[in-house]
Amino acid sequence: MDIQTLKVEEFTSVDPITANDTDSISMVKMKMKTNEIRHIPIVKSNKVVGIITHRDLEKVQEDSNLKASDVMTEDPFTVQKSALLKDVVFYMSNKKIGSALVVGSNDELYGIFTSIDALNSIIEMA
Repeated sequence: MDIQTLKVEEFTSVDPITANDTDSISMVKMKMKTNEIRHIPIVKSNKVVGIITHRDLEKVQEDSNLKASDVMTEDPFTVQKSALLKDVVFYMSNKKIGSALVVGSNDELYGIFTSIDALNSIIEMA
C-alpha cells in the first residue's frame, strides 16, 4: 500500500447511523447509545446538514425538548470520498477533529471517517 495515493473511502465506515435534523435529542441519544457510536451525522434528504458528538450531548439537559438541529454543529468537516487519506488525517489531527463526513459525487452522505478509522488504517498498513 502506498500511503501517498490511498483514498479516504478505503477506510471509511459506509452507511453510517444518521439522525434527521428534526429528530428529538432523546432519539439521537438513544441511537448513539444503542449503536455505541460517538458521532452521528445529521441529514436532511440524505444531505449532510450537521453533526452531533457525544460531547455535544453532555451539555444538554436530560429532559430537554430540543431537536437535533438545535444542538448540531452546522457545516461539519466534510470531504469527498476520493480525498487522499493522508490529507484528511492531517487536517483532522491539526484541527483536533474526531471525524470527517465523507460524501459522494452528489454530495450525498457516503460514510464517516473517524479517528478510530484512522488508527485502523495504520494497523492495516503495518
